[in-house]
Amino acid sequence: MAVWSWTAEYMSLDGMPNGKLRSLAEHWLDVTRGEGLDVPEAAAIDIERFEPMFPHLALVDVEDLAHPRYLVVGSALVRLLGRDPTYMQLERVYRRDVFEEIRGCFARAVTEIRPLMYRREFQLLGKSLGYDRLVLPLRQGGPVSRILIALYPIDGSLRMASQWMAFLRVQQDEDDRERSFAGRWAADVGARAVPIRDPGARGTRKDPV
Repeated sequence: MAVWSWTAEYMSLDGMPNGKLRSLAEHWLDVTRGEGLDVPEAAAIDIERFEPMFPHLALVDVEDLAHPRYLVVGSALVRLLGRDPTYMQLERVYRRDVFEEIRGCFARAVTEIRPLMYRREFQLLGKSLGYDRLVLPLRQGGPVSRILIALYPIDGSLRMASQWMAFLRVQQDEDDRERSFAGRWAADVGARAVPIRDPGARGTRKDPV
């Protein structure tokens, strides 16, 4: 399936367009400075202060970084995923490439011990779908063992899994039609249809089967 994706990191809080994520990151930094630690204790985070963000938050157990596990997942994230992944290992929630990207992000947060802010985008049918994501490492009386995630879709109208899945289905249909055309072409003329590299050229190049 022709789905393009990329991840960009915000290098400063000022560069992050989502004010809610900035506010949570600033609170993490304030608590860190107040405790004189490199990473705050989870209990020191005034989470009630961010109650309006609860639907967009998730808490992850990273004691076993090879197999991170959701502990709490907000209602908005559940709707976007299309199911409730609470207590599930992330490798059982996402396809392999997505899981590896997320786990790599967690590993950076644990080793670099700082907030990480990303924008992740996907291109489907010429439409950009994605989200801004904040990743905050936390302690519980020892090494970093928890990750607090805050995630907001770039397109505020994207709220349900059925919305982005509809784009996937249309993309799959287009891919299937392209494969069907290539197969029928090969069967009929004894050559396969190969996309021309020159965007200014027209027609179809024939290569021997």
